[in-house]
Amino acid sequence: MLPNSLLLILLLSAHCIGDFYLQWPCLAEKKRSVYPWLIVHSLLYAIPVGLVYFVVDIKWPFLLLAAAAHWLIDSGKWFLDRNKKIKPSALFAVDQVLHMICLLTLGIIAPSAALKAPFSLILEDFWRWLLVFLLIIKPANISFKELFYRFTVLPAPKEGEPNNNGAEILSERKPEESIRGAGSVIGVLERIFVVVFAATGQYTAFGMLMTAKSLARFERLTKEAAFAEYYLIGTLYSVLFAFLAYLIVFKIL
Repeated sequence: MLPNSLLLILLLSAHCIGDFYLQWPCLAEKKRSVYPWLIVHSLLYAIPVGLVYFVVDIKWPFLLLAAAAHWLIDSGKWFLDRNKKIKPSALFAVDQVLHMICLLTLGIIAPSAALKAPFSLILEDFWRWLLVFLLIIKPANISFKELFYRFTVLPAPKEGEPNNNGAEILSERKPEESIRGAGSVIGVLERIFVVVFAATGQYTAFGMLMTAKSLARFERLTKEAAFAEYYLIGTLYSVLFAFLAYLIVFKIL
């Protein structure tokens, strides 16, 4: 376990809330092109980080430094995003890694922080499970879309129309073949099962889960190679993300 693990867990939870749950798609799109919207995002991010002060005994300058570091990293990303030669997926990955390094560094160098009353009555495992579930819902979905966007199966463009944002067109999908948003919900449920199986040591159940999921798409998997590849990437990423989230939060932090 890392030193000051409880503070690290709370800082990472605040990061998930501020950088993913308090950043709706419209805001995420606006902050990429208009810098003042990035400042709005940074102020929203500071809210859950500031709330950590009321949960654990920590000096507020550490939290102010965490919020300021997030703004500086996002500002650097904003300026680099002007360079169209840099892939958005690479920017996203580096951005999140830098955020994690900053928070981990702050958590390690900060004095040992204990829970304040009445939060001291809550078991530490509650905060660990809170972080795991925060990770496997929205961050998992968004990170997959950001990192593997070019493999997305999109409807083929009409003749003469450019590809959508440079995405690789893999196959044509009819609108009635899938309910909008169903894939994200299935992915969330899948990751919940994975962390529950990991917590109870039922690792063989992973295979049963993937088999059951594949049966629902069996016909399309056998007929569309592009969809099958995208489906496999998504499933493997989802399972790996959930398992690593549980492993890191409960065994390393």
